[in-house]
Amino acid sequence: DYSDKEANAAAVAAFNSFRPEYVGESGKAKYAILIFGLAEDAVLEDSNISISIANRTMLSLYFRVVVKNKTDKTVYLDLANSFVSRDEVATPYYIPSATNTTHGTSSGVGVSLGIISPILSGISVGGGSSTSTSTTVFAQRVVAIPPRSVITLEDLEFFIPTRDDSKDERMRQYDEFFGKKQATGWVNPKYSSWYLNFDEDVPLQRGEWLTYDESKSDFRFGVRISYSMTEDLIGLASVDTRMYLKHVVGIKGKSGGGKEYYDDKIVSENFPGCDKILGIGMPVGYKKKYPYFQRP
Repeated sequence: DYSDKEANAAAVAAFNSFRPEYVGESGKAKYAILIFGLAEDAVLEDSNISISIANRTMLSLYFRVVVKNKTDKTVYLDLANSFVSRDEVATPYYIPSATNTTHGTSSGVGVSLGIISPILSGISVGGGSSTSTSTTVFAQRVVAIPPRSVITLEDLEFFIPTRDDSKDERMRQYDEFFGKKQATGWVNPKYSSWYLNFDEDVPLQRGEWLTYDESKSDFRFGVRISYSMTEDLIGLASVDTRMYLKHVVGIKGKSGGGKEYYDDKIVSENFPGCDKILGIGMPVGYKKKYPYFQRP
């Protein structure tokens, strides 16, 4: 449908134009935000469903996918044929877990990007809102979405999950993921706190934007949601959304106790009027013994 394609293209373009103005002190950055962009051929909606992606909590390492049924009929998600891909590694949604179903019409139908950024909150096809109620259901291969309702799939990590507490093993797995063995600048000296490592002679500055082309981005991920309009899954269709690391921007941490620190208000304090960004917050390091993060 041409109108669906036109709305989708407009939403992708608007999403990728997102670049809030930094308001803060200049100087060497000790924190950064990694902001994701949509691939040019990304699809956020078709005639039957739309999807949106947001962090579990602001700038966390986990994200969630919300699927909306735009129709007056029941839509059946096929979780066995729905995937999250990180580079060339695909993970199916069909695993024992819980999903959250919201019954009723939610705000912003169609291409619903308002949960990602208030700057994009006006981007939707259609509109309207009403009171909704939620229930939790255990995931199975086929999950039904009632008419004009949404379902929130389980939270997943942006990065390939690692379960080994060994520093060397975690570094090896992430080096393989980014495709540049010992050369990416993604450092994890304490197992749980990754940071971006820059050359102290060319430090990342507060308010400095590093912008990457899709073809040269070190980090790409995608979501494919497959569904049918019949319970026996005849005539499967899918919506494919692909994203990549588009920007790295240096920011100022919060001040206290003579040093900078990080909290959930760090986005709004560096970018007034912007409460949410689809991205990851990370500390910035300057360690000569580790490889440096690659500038564009």
